Amino acid sequence: MDYKNLFSLKGKTALITGGARGLGKAMAEALAQSGSNIVIADMDVVSAEKTADELSLFGGKTLGLKVDVTNEKQVKEMVNRIVSEFTELNVVINNAGICQKITVEE
Repeated sequence: MDYKNLFSLKGKTALITGGARGLGKAMAEALAQSGSNIVIADMDVVSAEKTADELSLFGGKTLGLKVDVTNEKQVKEMVNRIVSEFTELNVVINNAGICQKITVEE
């Protein structure tokens, strides 16, 4: 789907945790198409950087970071880096999480 005509976030900066793949990546792509700069924070830094590189094709500045959102120090460092490199943070999508497949009985 092409989101660029739906709304404009040109010049805004969006952070997507767990954004390297799946639903997080899809949301990041929609924001990139809308003109946002994109920060992908994920435990898998290789995938985060790859996704950020792919999204740079939409014209905004991108950054892929290794971040464990359960680690307060890493989260603070991430926010400081975003503000340093992008000046501000306008959109945050807290998508990071773990899915455990267990039976109903468990």
